[in-house]
Amino acid sequence: MAAEIENSAASEQQANGFAASWALYKRLLAYLKPQLPAVFTSIIGFLIFAATTPLAAAWLGWTIDAIENKDLDWRLYSPLLCIVIAFIRGVGGFLGGYSIAHVANTLIHRMRGQIMQHTLEGRALLGLSIALLSAAGAARAAEAEAETARPALDLAIEEVVVTARQYNAAAQLTDERIVDDAVSDLLGSEAISRVGDSNVAVALQRVPGLSLVNGQFIYVRGLGERYSQTTVNGASVPSVDLSRNVVPLDLFPSFIVDSLSVQKSYSADRQASFGGGAIDIRTKRIPDGFVGGLQLGSAINDANDDEVITYAGGGEDNQGQDDGTRAFSARLQEALDQ
Repeated sequence: MAAEIENSAASEQQANGFAASWALYKRLLAYLKPQLPAVFTSIIGFLIFAATTPLAAAWLGWTIDAIENKDLDWRLYSPLLCIVIAFIRGVGGFLGGYSIAHVANTLIHRMRGQIMQHTLEGRALLGLSIALLSAAGAARAAEAEAETARPALDLAIEEVVVTARQYNAAAQLTDERIVDDAVSDLLGSEAISRVGDSNVAVALQRVPGLSLVNGQFIYVRGLGERYSQTTVNGASVPSVDLSRNVVPLDLFPSFIVDSLSVQKSYSADRQASFGGGAIDIRTKRIPDGFVGGLQLGSAINDANDDEVITYAGGGEDNQGQDDGTRAFSARLQEALDQ
């Protein structure tokens, strides 16, 4: 009898848990319902992005076959097809990543707004109660003062001087790092300009836990590009490389950067691709007037200071074929034929 009662209680508890979970799930779906167009756009974008992967592999196979079969027509069409595949892949990745990020940010903003609204309503009721109590206390104090009829002292304040220190950008970044829920590092434009870094990739290598690879890519805590995420003002940036899910950060000059945020621990507002870390490039606001800049650079190769052996080449080298300049000499061809 006791066992039956325990089984019945366990079944009832399980049913109550299922009902509560289903109610929570329906509530989350209600939040998601206004964002269904963005969700479908994200799905279509990721499908396009995924479809370009086998298409790129097929393009590579076609190109290799064309080179082996000396198909000159395909050599002209192959670069155009590569550009089209890269463009479609970039558009699909942008639609998928941007749409799903928009959905996540919108849902989080809406939930936070509702929580804040409930909090403000509770505080308003509490403030009203305190005001009523204060008014009642003030009325009683006024009555008591009128009964005693004590003369009040006239106090005049002649001058009030408030001294404060300017709240600069560095202090703002420090406060943001302190109040941030996740583990993050921030780098401001003042620190970047003080050191003289020319692009974002060089500047980020000064952040602890980040390493610069090939002068272009940033790895967070030693993890590869598949575990990192790069955004510009919170928006995802598609990769320019078909074979790698990484953004070359040397493409972003440092003079357009207001601050750099490196998040090293996961939070609910991040995408599923977040693993090792997330880098957010925050650009400066649009200037009021014309802004121009000039940047000069130079390089030297000291690996070989002697004259390099070379030749003029053929007249059709730009088409990827030889016009006979590289052909064997008659004596060498005769020796090979024997």
